[in-house]
This record gives sequence, structure tokens and C-alpha cells, in this order.
Amino acid sequence: MTGKSDIACTGEALIAADADAVWALIGDLRNMAIMEGLVEQLEVEGDGEGAVRRLILPDGAIVTEAIERYDSEARSYGYRILDPGPLPFRDYTGAARVMPVSKGTCRLVWEASATPLVDADAVRAAIQGNIDHVLRVVSARFGSGA
Repeated sequence: MTGKSDIACTGEALIAADADAVWALIGDLRNMAIMEGLVEQLEVEGDGEGAVRRLILPDGAIVTEAIERYDSEARSYGYRILDPGPLPFRDYTGAARVMPVSKGTCRLVWEASATPLVDADAVRAAIQGNIDHVLRVVSARFGSGA
């Protein structure tokens, strides 16, 4: 079954850390820390815009994504999954950005959209679950700003 419409997921967290410190983690395309529990191994070719990342999942499946936009000054990047491997979607794009809120506090926003190839609710739940996981990992590392 092919999905009839795109799905979109968003998550955000208030982080008890300077935006530059959080960006140092999020913007490091080779750092697996935010993928703990989701990705077993990470291979990266290139840096910044144009980099290609191969995410090797715990079951050995490989997902390949390309960084389409990378802006250190704005503390943001956008990516597209080129090959979803066994994941049940196509046309996946995502973006992450870190925005200062006040001294020692920032907001991390993660967005993703895709076209599901199976039940849209299940795909939406899986993508949202991954976004929420990353936000929890980052919040646990730096502390919640709430």
C-alpha cells in the first residue's frame, strides 16, 4: 500500500545549556551520541553540506542520508534520506536547529516529513518516536531548561 499523503512530525525541547554547546553536539555529523539506541554504527563521507551519512541499524540494515543544508552560524541543518533501507517510507526530509532563548538556555527543534508506504499512523508514530528519543538524549546530556 502506498501512502496517500505526506506526514509531518515535529519535536522541541528547552535545554539548560548554551546554544553553542548544544550545536557542538547536534552539528557534529560524526557524533553518534544523539542516535544512541537507534543506530549501531555511523559512517560519514564529507563535511557539512553535501556530506553523506550511512546509519547502520542494530539489525544491520543501512539507511543513507545526505546533508542538503548546513549552517553553523544559524545552528541548523537539513537532510534527506536517499535510501531508507527497510524503513517503510519515501521522500523523507528532516531538519534540526538550535536557537538561543536566554543565557544558558536554548531550544532544540527537530522536524521531519515523509511519504508512508504502509499505515500512515504507524510511520508517523515511528518517526515521532525517533525525534522524541533524540530530544530526550540531548535533554538528559545537558539538562532540561523547563
